[in-house]
Amino acid sequence: MSGFSKKIVRKISPFVPKWAKNNIPTGVKNFLRSKYVPRTVVIDIVGTCNLKCPSCPNGNTPNKNPIGMMDLVTFEKILDKIALEHPGTTVAIYNWTDQFLHPQIVDFIKVIHVHGLKSLLSSNLNFIPADLKGLAESNSGGITISLSGFTQKVYGIAHKGGDIEIVKENMRKLSAALKEANSSTCVNVYYHKYKHNLDEIKLMEEFAKSLGFGFGADWAYFMPIEGVKKYIDGNLPEADVKFIETNLALNIKKAMEAAKEFKNEPCLFPSTLLTIDWRGQVQLCCAVYDSGRFSIGSYLDTPWKVIEERLENHPFCKECVKDSLHTYISWHGNSKLRPIYQKIAQEEIQKHNNNNGWQKKNL
Repeated sequence: MSGFSKKIVRKISPFVPKWAKNNIPTGVKNFLRSKYVPRTVVIDIVGTCNLKCPSCPNGNTPNKNPIGMMDLVTFEKILDKIALEHPGTTVAIYNWTDQFLHPQIVDFIKVIHVHGLKSLLSSNLNFIPADLKGLAESNSGGITISLSGFTQKVYGIAHKGGDIEIVKENMRKLSAALKEANSSTCVNVYYHKYKHNLDEIKLMEEFAKSLGFGFGADWAYFMPIEGVKKYIDGNLPEADVKFIETNLALNIKKAMEAAKEFKNEPCLFPSTLLTIDWRGQVQLCCAVYDSGRFSIGSYLDTPWKVIEERLENHPFCKECVKDSLHTYISWHGNSKLRPIYQKIAQEEIQKHNNNNGWQKKNL
């Protein structure tokens, strides 16, 4: 497909009514998305996180990936190549790590914008950049704050090692800095819903909105995808199994069973995403973690055609699709699977509440 055709389609797309887009068959929609929509490039500019959340590989994977930080010169070279190969893309400088740990975070955002690309950030906000004024003035395309409670007792279960009072204070500081800079950056709080934290959603929503932030909440799920496969196969450590079955409302076994109905739907990750770690190594996708197993080559030293071929033909992808894992990890955007998953989670919550009521009654 020619670059000119892609530009025309991208310009027309915003003017197509939502009802028309909703009536496009899924197969056609997936084809158009893979051919015409710019990739989102996900780049971890640091190789670590300050928390050890049990539903995230930084908290549940014994063999950690290499730790380090990308330098600005390497980042600029990567963006030079991205701007040529994927014009109009959005660059999200996070995946399994927290970009605010990088001391040059503001410079990284500026470089993205100099290249004519959009930037996205996401943080647990237990740490905030020293140059908060510079962050606000950088006018990032958006910042997501991920959390799972309003009080420390609840928050600390899923955000292990974090302090919700520090997060709330940093939210206040960020809000004030953005207002003072008259920044165009939109901030959204994303609340991870578990069995144990639903009572605190409203409290956090009211707090977030009082600061001018958007708010959203959805069911938490276990990652990385190779960890989900281990759970299904009965090979996950006991501590992880206990956390999953005690806290997750989105029951993995039921969710995977439901996903089988959609296993023939194509995985869009190879054609819509590009994932790069802090060393500049391309990873198979944003849902896997083990860089020793899933690195497919240096982005700067590997021709794009070779990268594309490796992304489309990696042996793990066949396993993933065979087990419907690709559908499980992309359920948020699946209009047919999403209501099924909502029902699974709600049934698990009801069961959890009934069990708790029985236990309290019999204490």
